[in-house]
Amino acid sequence: MSTSIPHTLQRPSWSIQSIIDPAYAKLGALLKDIDQLGQGGFAFVGIPFEGLLINDIGGKGGPDGLRAALAKLRPYSIELDLDFSELYGLADVGDVEIEYLSYELTFQRAEAAIGEILRRSWTPVISGGSHSITEATLRAFSEAHGKNVGVVWFDGHPDLMPHTRAIDIIADARYAASSRAATSTRRKSFCSASVGSPMPVPRFAMVETPE
Repeated sequence: MSTSIPHTLQRPSWSIQSIIDPAYAKLGALLKDIDQLGQGGFAFVGIPFEGLLINDIGGKGGPDGLRAALAKLRPYSIELDLDFSELYGLADVGDVEIEYLSYELTFQRAEAAIGEILRRSWTPVISGGSHSITEATLRAFSEAHGKNVGVVWFDGHPDLMPHTRAIDIIADARYAASSRAATSTRRKSFCSASVGSPMPVPRFAMVETPE
């Protein structure tokens, strides 16, 4: 069954743990309906796309796996004395409809879904899937913010490699980013990024901000 976000399908409800005191409720019991989510609310969306792979590696199970884990967590921070679910709320808008034999169609759907979430002034919480979905994510953010966005990218893979290998990956990512940006008219003023499949540069992003 479709949700009101384009190209998304609803997923089963999050698990709810039995509790005595509502103050100790976990996220699974605190989810809001999508129609009740106000501005600044958090919208969880899954993109269970693995790319054009021969073997099933399990990445498509990421969104449901994260749902299962988050459902058991309390949204209260002792350090901040803050319960973000009370201030903003969290809703699950479902999973983007995946076309497993097409990067282009899958990314178009993902971009449209995330773009609608941003248009409603919600904060998307996105789970993959292949790291390649970052491309559609950045496009949606770029369009929503006047093609002027920056990315802070945390990734441990180059840090755990020999120095020379990490430098090679960074150099390859920069080349891939500039090459892909140059061949796409949609990215002339967009923060370009190489995020893996179908490029042979895994888990690394190179961002160029507009002048």
